[in-house]
Parts: sequence; structure tokens; C-alpha cells
Amino acid sequence: MDRFKSAEGAEICLKEIDDFLKTPQGINLRKLNKMEQMAKECQNKYLLYKVKNCLKRISEVNDMMAKREAR
Repeated sequence: MDRFKSAEGAEICLKEIDDFLKTPQGINLRKLNKMEQMAKECQNKYLLYKVKNCLKRISEVNDMMAKREAR
């Protein structure tokens, strides 16, 4: 909060946010594929179901983005 009290501090925060948004965050496909394998090994059906749903949704979003870029 102290950063926002000056213009320089606000500029620094804005740069940090921009940098954060430019770098990939969160879960990537490699991590999900590892989780899928782990769920299979643990025989955890609920976890496997959730991971498969995530992979499906990511695939759908990738397809949607590819279609938008093709326009």
C-alpha cells in the first residue's frame, strides 16, 4: 500500500503487474499430464476425473484461440 502513495511507486507496481501477466503462470500441460499419471497410479478416480476435465477444457480453449487467430 505504501507504494501507491507516490507516482514512482505506482509505476513500479504497474511494471510488476505487466511482468507478471507476460510470464506464464499456473498449471501447464506437462504438470497436468504428470497429475493424470499420478492419479492413475494412486487409483484416485475423482482426481483423474478432474484432471481429464482440465485437459479437455484446455484443449477446447486452445481450439477456440486457434480459430480466432485464423480469422
